[in-house]
Amino acid sequence: MPLTPAQKQKRYRARVKLRAAQTTARRSKPPKKGKAEAPAKAPPIPPLPTIDVTDAKAVTKATIEQLREQLHKLNYDPTASPRERVAVSTALTSALRFFARLTGELDISKSQIVRSQHWLEIMRVLEDALRPFPEAAHAVARALEGLAR
Repeated sequence: MPLTPAQKQKRYRARVKLRAAQTTARRSKPPKKGKAEAPAKAPPIPPLPTIDVTDAKAVTKATIEQLREQLHKLNYDPTASPRERVAVSTALTSALRFFARLTGELDISKSQIVRSQHWLEIMRVLEDALRPFPEAAHAVARALEGLAR
């Protein structure tokens, strides 16, 4: 025998209440036996050090050092989640890559150069400049193809 809409709604509400009660029971912690300890107070946060933001290298170095310290703390913190560690590791990698670009230690591949907006702009300017000189345009094209190899 099929249920009436009122019966279906009544069953649905009962299931929702049961799930809510189960969730609350799972979330609540059993009371600790013995004397309750006061939670430890966090140490006061020191003032933010001043950094000359006009010097990109100094700012990047300071950021890298802060990220290294934070990652070190997370590695020894049992309550830290893997997601937190990955986020800090990713930020540290990005900061290191940026610092390498600033100092010229990061090699840029030919494909990155060819895909850059600056390169495309240079190619448009060369095309326009060499349009009246087809032989020179072919010579430049052959030279650029030689670079790609």
